[in-house]
Amino acid sequence: MPAGGYYKKAASAEQEEVGIKAVVSEDHDRAAPRGTGAVKAAGNYAADLNPVHAAIKTGYNTTLYLDAKEQRYVEEFSVANFVGVTHDGKYVTPKSSTILESTTNILLMQIAKARGMVVEERPIDFEAEIGNFKEVGMCGTAAVVVKVESITRGDKTYTFDSFDTIASLRSALTSVQHGDAPDEYGFMTEVCNVFDDATDKPACDSPYESAGMLSAVGIVDGLEQPSVPLVRKLFGPKGAGGPTADMATWYSGYERELLDHVVQKATPGNPDSVLRSMDEFWRAKFPRLQEQTAARWEEKRRTISEKTAAMVAKSVVSGRPVRCLELGTYCGYSAILIAKLLPEGSMLHTVESDYLFAAFATKIVEFAGLESKTKIWMGDAGEESALLRARLENEPADLVLFDHSRNQYVEDLQRLEDLGVVTAESAVLFDLGVHLGDATVTQAQHEVIREFFMDRSCVVATML
Repeated sequence: MPAGGYYKKAASAEQEEVGIKAVVSEDHDRAAPRGTGAVKAAGNYAADLNPVHAAIKTGYNTTLYLDAKEQRYVEEFSVANFVGVTHDGKYVTPKSSTILESTTNILLMQIAKARGMVVEERPIDFEAEIGNFKEVGMCGTAAVVVKVESITRGDKTYTFDSFDTIASLRSALTSVQHGDAPDEYGFMTEVCNVFDDATDKPACDSPYESAGMLSAVGIVDGLEQPSVPLVRKLFGPKGAGGPTADMATWYSGYERELLDHVVQKATPGNPDSVLRSMDEFWRAKFPRLQEQTAARWEEKRRTISEKTAAMVAKSVVSGRPVRCLELGTYCGYSAILIAKLLPEGSMLHTVESDYLFAAFATKIVEFAGLESKTKIWMGDAGEESALLRARLENEPADLVLFDHSRNQYVEDLQRLEDLGVVTAESAVLFDLGVHLGDATVTQAQHEVIREFFMDRSCVVATML
């Protein structure tokens, strides 16, 4: 699903879309023939880091690369394919072995062909042909297609005022992706409607459908009586029961809708406004479950805020920055709760194993204006733990929030203690059961779980 929001948009539907300004990179080659340009992160994105930052510093939004051999043919933009519509109505996009192939571009070409447009995948001679385009766009999975307002090479700037045709193709694609239009092209594959709105229960096969998994997550009644086996079931070694990290199946793709809702309803740079819009979104999606979990959700908010505020107060006395760590970012709600309270110079490091969740969280945190206080790292919490000490400047964390897979809590806590990330001075919070659909956990069960963690030297707070 497209993420959107990468570049500035029009303030309203009536206003013309705001385009971006690109500059041709003259001093750097992104990829060479028979090189690794078609390899996404290391081969394609990494080579662009310095050039795109230099472009931004000089007033541009992105870079455009020409071929490395002759500096003649259009390759692609910083992290997106080049697509253009010529004055005679042709859809033209470069063809090269050093370009990272875009699924979105392929789908747009299919829609264009279905509309009767001539579609050409071929080398584009920049100097000879750039003036032939009336529309130019940047095409990629996250942003779909973004309007390019101008491309500058040397002392010459080419402008593109129109975007109607590409915008129409984009609208057709996103309408199918969002389910607002029938899929006439065979783009979509229906997996299942994971959540049955009529019953507030899973509607088909999912990682949670077995009785043991449902009990562990708390979706159904009948959690076994308090015992150490219960705790080990919830918090045992990897693979030994308990919910998995695959929350994508559980939430059924609502993250894209959440991002759209935040961008449309919240105030940029206002963390409290972003949090309110996120609360509004989930209340609208799961009204009955929100009624069941409202008190526990508020307890989670309060606990995180109070513990963070306490650490900030200590930092004022000591004069040292606050160092916070979160395992399990999801869409960034808890990250915003923490980061909005941090003073300048303090930092929250949050680790998310699902790269799509990390992408959504990054955009939401940026929208809240907290990117200077938040670093989102992609990877497994266990695998990333060895790097966390260095990221925390070889100092222990003041606050640690465990909010990822509960079957990893024990193992990851022990690992962080061994590394010195968690010490006796650290405040450690475990989110034990505040998710949509979690059934009530009894006080007795709460005490068993609390006791299981109370042999730690750190200060432990559970949130049920």
